[in-house]
Amino acid sequence: MVAVRQENIRATQLRLIARSPVALLGAVLGAAFAVAILWSYLDRRLLLVWAAGLLGITVVRLAQWSRFRSIAQDDAAVARWLWPLTITVTVTGSCGGSSASAFISSRTSRSAA
Repeated sequence: MVAVRQENIRATQLRLIARSPVALLGAVLGAAFAVAILWSYLDRRLLLVWAAGLLGITVVRLAQWSRFRSIAQDDAAVARWLWPLTITVTVTGSCGGSSASAFISSRTSRSAA
């Protein structure tokens, strides 16, 4: 009985992460805002590659969200989504975080010049 309950808790946690596409919209809007702000400060090719990478992983996550909706009621099926969701959320966060490091390195190189 404890194993079933643990699986139910894990499935509920994953549902909270995967249920809504609002975070995906936030990632796209945040990326658009960052591109607009950083356009004059960073190498535009680097900025566009970063934005394309973030958009790409967001499309993958949108496809995951769409597929997740069909299995969302089955605890065992939801529990199998732990690693795919963890990987895509981590990649999305890494992409977003890399914009901060690019901005910092850009400011450092400009102040050194």
